[in-house]
Amino acid sequence: MPGPARFAAFLVVRFALAALLAAVARPVFADNERVIAVPAIRALAPEVSDDAARVTAEIRQRLKALPLLRIVDGPPVLSTYEDRVPQFEARLQEHVDLVLIGIASLLADGRHTMLLRVWKADGRTQLVGQQYFSGANQLVEAEIADGLCGALAAALQQERAPAPR
Repeated sequence: MPGPARFAAFLVVRFALAALLAAVARPVFADNERVIAVPAIRALAPEVSDDAARVTAEIRQRLKALPLLRIVDGPPVLSTYEDRVPQFEARLQEHVDLVLIGIASLLADGRHTMLLRVWKADGRTQLVGQQYFSGANQLVEAEIADGLCGALAAALQQERAPAPR
């Protein structure tokens, strides 16, 4: 087999092997690492879409600082019912432990509201839930992200703590 043909065969075998490994590979997680899906916060009114984008970015940035927590993108939130338990079947197949659901809306008096909930995918229970209100253009995304991440860190720490005897 001449040199160029041998090289082409090598590339074909290499590509096929890489595709096979990618198809069967499972994610590698550190011991006790949790995976949280953080989709974009859903804006229910155009007036709060910038708020939702800024808070989503800030939360993702703050979550990176929490130990043993891996952040992945999530599918957009389609429901406007913030109290409804999300469908977790797809998330469990993707090895996601936690899911952040966020909804931003505009109240009749002009205030902006942001509802954030972190759900445990395997138990379908809410781990953290917070709601924030602000005037137009007064939303402080850093405070919201700090509040949510602090509450999540405390909830995760409590889960890891041994049960009293």
